[in-house]
Amino acid sequence: MTTLSKEIKEIICKTLSNLSEETQLQIISKLQSSGLLLKEDLKYVQKEDIADLLPIIQLRKLMDAFKQDRDSCIEYASYFNFYNNE
Repeated sequence: MTTLSKEIKEIICKTLSNLSEETQLQIISKLQSSGLLLKEDLKYVQKEDIADLLPIIQLRKLMDAFKQDRDSCIEYASYFNFYNNE
């Protein structure tokens, strides 16, 4: 499993802890086959991209988790850039 796959799986497991391993792998596979190359690419994922794999409430939770993770990556990058430019 690639680093990206592990990172996505970690987000999925934290958000939907009862989700089967099979469904987790289907989500990861679908995202990667759609062109996801970096964790930061999660900002481009839309509900429709994985709607066939999850019930709507689980889908919304996962999309929120992707958004929160993306926002924390942006905050960290901004913090890192601020202190490296001083």
